[in-house]
This record gives sequence, C-alpha cells and structure tokens, in this order.
Amino acid sequence: MGTVVAYLGEEDRRVEEVLTRGLSHRIKIEILAALHEGPASPSQLARILREDVAKVTGHVKALLKDGAIEPAWDMQEGNHKIVYYRQIAPTAITDDEAADMSAEDKQITAALILQASQAEALAALWAGKLVDDPVHLAWQPHTLSERGRNAVNEELLESWERLQEIAAEDVNYRARSGDEGRRVIVATFGFERARSGPHDPLMDRPSGPA
Repeated sequence: MGTVVAYLGEEDRRVEEVLTRGLSHRIKIEILAALHEGPASPSQLARILREDVAKVTGHVKALLKDGAIEPAWDMQEGNHKIVYYRQIAPTAITDDEAADMSAEDKQITAALILQASQAEALAALWAGKLVDDPVHLAWQPHTLSERGRNAVNEELLESWERLQEIAAEDVNYRARSGDEGRRVIVATFGFERARSGPHDPLMDRPSGPA
C-alpha cells in the first residue's frame, strides 16, 4: 500500500479518483486481470492481450503512476532492462486487520480490493464469460440495525471461510479426477450504502399547471 500513498502525495489526488481510472479503459482492465495470474512484463502482457506493445506499455505506465501495480523485479537482456510488474491488491481484509489500520490505509485497501474485483468482473464481461453456467450475480440494498449489520458480517465471514475449505478440498478432487479446473472469481461485499435512504419519486413529479 505504500506505493499508492507515495503517488497520492505527489499530486494530492484522492485514492478513489486515482484507482477508479484503472477501470476506465478496456486494456487497463485486462492488464489488471492478467496480472492476477502473476508478474509479467509489458511485452508479455501485449502477447496475452493480443495488443500492440507500445499501447500496452503506455497503460502499464499509467497504472504504475496511479499505484495500482508495482515493479516485481527486472532482468537485463542485452542493453535493455525488462521490468516485470505485479498487482498489489490484497484478496481480503478481515476485522482484525482493519482494527490495526488507519482510516487512510483502510480506504486505500478497500479501493485496491474493489479495483481488482471489478477489473476481473469487467474483463469477464468483455470476454462473454458471464453468460456461461454456472454464474451467480446478485445484489440488493437492505435497511438494517446494528444487530442486523453484525449478523450479515458474520454470515459473509462464515461463507468466505467455507469457500476456502471448498477450494482446498477441490485440490484433492482435481488431483484424483484429472479435472484441470477453471479459474473462478468469487467476491463478497458488505458495506453501508452511500445514500442514506431510498429515492422518493414523488419529489421529482412535475407539479403541472397552477
């Protein structure tokens, strides 16, 4: 997370503004998703994305400047230094981890997780993967008391832990069956809505002639 803090300090930009720019272009989205598979150089990313290397390099530089990715290592090839980049987004933030974070670090971590998960979702949408079965997509706002919010949080944590168990169990199943498997993205969110209440359509109804 230090990378993001450093770059934000240079131009005094909000982390929300900086990291949502990574979702503003299809090539940036696909770079972010590709780097979830492991570090890669711009030329490797260009081959993966089947795009011009100069175009991909420009988007990589923009993502690096915004702190969405960071250098992993570099290699010397002749007179050229080849830099490999990696994603820096964590896969989860627990209550215990959040308790030890400053408000700024929590905001940065949340922004990175949202950017990473949305990049995967949008890349899958571009690739037509969201029409395959099985796909589960759902969202819904609820009005909840503090007790209800805590109950939802506990349910999401239990679900997340069960997902880890399923993934671990499936390693053994794939080894026995020879099934190579497919990479699947599972994301869970539970957060307070930005708006405090529902929109009242009557407020926008034209009053009509006097």
